Amino acid sequence: MQFKTRDIWDNLIVVPLTITVRRDRGAGEVLGVTSVQTVGGTATFSDLSYFVAEEIDLRFEGGAFRFTTREITVEPGPPG
Repeated sequence: MQFKTRDIWDNLIVVPLTITVRRDRGAGEVLGVTSVQTVGGTATFSDLSYFVAEEIDLRFEGGAFRFTTREITVEPGPPG
C-alpha cells in the first residue's frame, strides 16, 4: 500500500514523517511493519496483513497527517 501525504489544502507534505497504521474498526490485529518513514511525501507499507474476514477501517497517523480508510473488505483465504 502506498500513498502521498497531503495537508488539508492538498499540498504534498515533503518533510519526513513517521506514519503509523492501526485498525480503527474491526476485530483483528494489523500485522507486519505498521510504522514507516515517508520519503518525498510518500508512505509505503509493503507487508501489512490481517487475518479476520470482515469489513475494516484503517487509521494512518503521523505529525499533523491523519487519514482513515472506509470499508476495506477482507476476504477469507483459501482453505487449509
